[in-house]
Amino acid sequence: MYASQSQSCVTRSGKPRKGYYSSDDAEDGADYVFKRYKKRMVPYLCENCGDWHLCPAKRHTPSQHCDPCSKQAYESKQAAERREKILVAERGIWLFIYECPHKNGWHLTSMSKEDFKAEELAKKAQSEAAEKL
Repeated sequence: MYASQSQSCVTRSGKPRKGYYSSDDAEDGADYVFKRYKKRMVPYLCENCGDWHLCPAKRHTPSQHCDPCSKQAYESKQAAERREKILVAERGIWLFIYECPHKNGWHLTSMSKEDFKAEELAKKAQSEAAEKL
């Protein structure tokens, strides 16, 4: 099992996150954590540093970066709802879940539903005005 301290990724407590060089190494790390501490961990490939990290299974909500929106996209509404519940519990913030306009999954926003809809209408009006030119 090969791992190092990440230079760019940190844990929620601010400590350098352990980075594994391969998915197999990360799986070995997850097995070790379970055997030693009885905590289930899930390996994931980090988009930030390219290493593999571990996430507690109860917090794991797979997502991918949506380039057109510059946001994280969740595969399903249920996955977005799971992530929303985690963030609400941890940060005490209200989040709104909406389908990606580019059909890349589901996004979260801290904008109110009313503000979100108003912004979407403004974008649509701006797009329609640009098309008329």
